[in-house]
Amino acid sequence: MLAHELDARKHQILWAVIQEYVARAEPVASEALCHRYGLGVSAATIRLGMHALTEMGYLYQPHTSAGRVPTDRAYRLYVDRLMAGQVPPPEDHRLTPAERERIRRRMQAKDHAEDALEEAAHTLAALTDYPSVASTPGGPRRLRHLHLIPLADDRALLVVVAEGASEQRVVRLQRPATEEELRQVSQVLTRALRGLPLSEITEAVAQQAAAALPGRQELVNAVLAQLRRHGGVRAGVRFFVDGVSNILKQPEFQDVHRARPVLAALDREETLRDVLLPAPCDVHVRIGRENPVDGMWGCSVVAAAYRVRGRPAGVVGVVGPTRMPYARTIALVRYLAQTLSHTLSRTV
Repeated sequence: MLAHELDARKHQILWAVIQEYVARAEPVASEALCHRYGLGVSAATIRLGMHALTEMGYLYQPHTSAGRVPTDRAYRLYVDRLMAGQVPPPEDHRLTPAERERIRRRMQAKDHAEDALEEAAHTLAALTDYPSVASTPGGPRRLRHLHLIPLADDRALLVVVAEGASEQRVVRLQRPATEEELRQVSQVLTRALRGLPLSEITEAVAQQAAAALPGRQELVNAVLAQLRRHGGVRAGVRFFVDGVSNILKQPEFQDVHRARPVLAALDREETLRDVLLPAPCDVHVRIGRENPVDGMWGCSVVAAAYRVRGRPAGVVGVVGPTRMPYARTIALVRYLAQTLSHTLSRTV
């Protein structure tokens, strides 16, 4: 069943389960919802609704006798409705005027860009109790050349050489390609795209490049999709990370075996690039397996671009469990990015 086929009662029950699980980090029973959320129906009716939501993939039951826990799909539906203004944020998740003023004063006190970015990560970590990250601005990365190397019938290795860095990505092939075909595609695309900032490889540019390679449209599209995916990565970008140990405060990560891959990911700049960049236009939320790094599949990432004189320059964000108060976290990240934009436009 699709999300738009959920009736009002199922939505009401699902939002209540999410709020209860975020608050308590324990599987949610129907009796708890009946007592705490004033849904206006019996525990038996709530239980039937929770069973239906489990069948639809929005809840799961970790143990036979346990209550229910939201899935990534449930969080995605909730976040999408929240950001579209279709779900009112809980009152205690809203940003207070005092918190706004605290953020504004902290950021305005910084006269240098790096001090402001370091403070941004520190402030986010303090207010969310999650690991927080701020990236420095960098210059646009221009393409020098690309090369496709055969790996198997259904895969090729894409080597992208740009100013200041090179990257390797695996491209999946819809049909086999010979080494000569891959060489030809590499040469044509290099000629068409050399010197362009990766962030400017638009759909129009992609179609123009593809026109020179009739019969290999699907391969060209796969290569260009990889280039556009990483087009926002900027040369010389560094990251300020604060509050890494905060992840160990979360019930989900008190088991060191679950925490270790997250801690390792937060310690690697290449992972932070994959998870946080390119900078989103507004707040961007990646939930669980939406993250491109498997060590982060137990996490959600909430990030937003900050701007310098109106142009996207870098990103600020937090990494926390999928069980996070999304309304409050999104509000904090958005407001801090806006405040950082004003600060850096004044100091840079």
